[in-house]
Amino acid sequence: MPKSKKAIVVYFSRDGNTRKVAKIIAEYLKCKCVFILEAENISIYDLIVIGSPVYTLEPVSTVTEWIKSHDFTNKKVVLLCTYTWFGEQRSIKIMKKLVQRQNGNVIGFHVTVAKHKFFKPDRPNSEDLNKVKDFAKNVLKMWKKS
Repeated sequence: MPKSKKAIVVYFSRDGNTRKVAKIIAEYLKCKCVFILEAENISIYDLIVIGSPVYTLEPVSTVTEWIKSHDFTNKKVVLLCTYTWFGEQRSIKIMKKLVQRQNGNVIGFHVTVAKHKFFKPDRPNSEDLNKVKDFAKNVLKMWKKS
């Protein structure tokens, strides 16, 4: 992590999928990883990673409302979605638009297939999680350069 810069990963997770991915990213960024409703004052952070599962083709309302209630001026933001079938690209677009309305700079995003007890009980698998690790490494490189 760049000196004097701070990052945080905030997420919402019902089934543990988004939490698992968020924790991997936080580990690589060497930063806090907190449930979105417990996120403190984000004004002290330079990089904010926001994670949401996809429900009914959208990010969960808890996440969208949280984004709407914060000012992201001079913040770099990375978006994260976990999904079972589809809706991940639409969810990223919704979140990106909301962050931009709050003056944030979205510098990247990642989507990961999530498990569902009926459809994909073995996801995210080791291949999915390795992709998350690679993404986290790239975010760290981008952030160091900024």
